[in-house]
Amino acid sequence: MSRPKQEEYTSFFSNYINLTTGNNYSELIKNHDEIICDFWTKIPFEKWMYSYADHKWSIKQLFQHVIDTERILAFRALSIARKEPHPLMSFNENEYAKNGDAKNRDPLSMINEFRFLRKSTNHLYDSFNNKEKILTGKVVDKIISVNALGFITIPLAKTFTVSFLKIPDGMENHFVEETKDHYPASGLIEFSYGEAQDMRSDTLMCKPEVGMMLLFPSYLKHTVYPFYCDGERRSMSFNAYWKAPSKENK
Repeated sequence: MSRPKQEEYTSFFSNYINLTTGNNYSELIKNHDEIICDFWTKIPFEKWMYSYADHKWSIKQLFQHVIDTERILAFRALSIARKEPHPLMSFNENEYAKNGDAKNRDPLSMINEFRFLRKSTNHLYDSFNNKEKILTGKVVDKIISVNALGFITIPLAKTFTVSFLKIPDGMENHFVEETKDHYPASGLIEFSYGEAQDMRSDTLMCKPEVGMMLLFPSYLKHTVYPFYCDGERRSMSFNAYWKAPSKENK
């Protein structure tokens, strides 16, 4: 399956597809299978229920989201390949997480489920002929092809990183005063994620602190609000690319 052409998807999906660097779906998906399975198996058992704040997803819920999303993307590809005439609906990932039972699942069982799911996904895309791969349909109001959905399924290959080495003195006072009016305070990083539904998108505000390092997928939309207080700010940022280890280094 070759790289999708620009006319096969709307700009909304380009953030995901542009993360892939190759042209061969089979090679890319195989390469990332090794990366993602190796990543999840190395998480200590006691960390799977960790969440960075109250009412935020745990690691288990995040992995369940990965599994759920792959199934939904596969269903969309199958529907378009079979020329489903009606637009496909979006899904509310927060409702899925709330109604799922990830907290009671065994991590090893989830990893095995993902392995088999990924094999099923690969067999599905292998079954499509060349005409089916370029068929397009609508997800809500956005055009996407079977081929493009396959490339969206490929896990992230690029991560953005930012670390704060120094922040201006007195910045805490600005946080207190500015947030009284519900206006983003100086230096906050705002992330927007999830599928837009009913004019809503989910956002997360991160307050910079010395020593903090944020790693996030490059497709994630983000905004950094200016520092309005006096003083010096030092930060460091870079891009990181994931690559499967060679057989010699395993």
